[in-house]
Amino acid sequence: MEYVAWLFGEARERQKRRQRRVLIALTALLGVIGVLATTTTVSPPRPVSVGIAAPPGTIVVAPAAVFAQDPYMGVHCPAANSITCDRVGLALWLKRPALAVTATINGRTLAMNRFGDQLVSSSRPRTEFDGYLQPAGLRTSLGVRVIPGTNLWDGDPTPYPMVWLLIDYATGHSALTHLRVPLAAGWG
Repeated sequence: MEYVAWLFGEARERQKRRQRRVLIALTALLGVIGVLATTTTVSPPRPVSVGIAAPPGTIVVAPAAVFAQDPYMGVHCPAANSITCDRVGLALWLKRPALAVTATINGRTLAMNRFGDQLVSSSRPRTEFDGYLQPAGLRTSLGVRVIPGTNLWDGDPTPYPMVWLLIDYATGHSALTHLRVPLAAGWG
């Protein structure tokens, strides 16, 4: 019986020694982190050039905060799978009504001033916006590779260009967001 009590006592002592070693190691690590934090200077991030002049007070938000569903972008030429017109359409569905949206696709700016193929006045807030970019630079800027010997593209491989969006809400506030949107072979 004494042996069992001694065995449990010895186990408790080993556990206490392990806990002390872990505590000492953590204290040393926190000390090193504290020294690095006070001696290391971090330069602020450089502003990103997106081609959109954002008004003062514009907030940068995650795409999920503004979109009701994922944006859609597709080649918008009269002939199916043709890229000869070098035009893309971009469709957006917002969670909250906005007066206007300006988009930049790979550095090329377009006004999101349409609903379908109809030009829309920006005097009334809405949640759905379409816009068309021509020339879009399908081969150059977007990297579309056509079927050899043709001007046809079947959507493979799919480019994912960076799209920046400046959203002007009816409340007078603006939001800036960006995301990669896959380019589909067709519009609609």
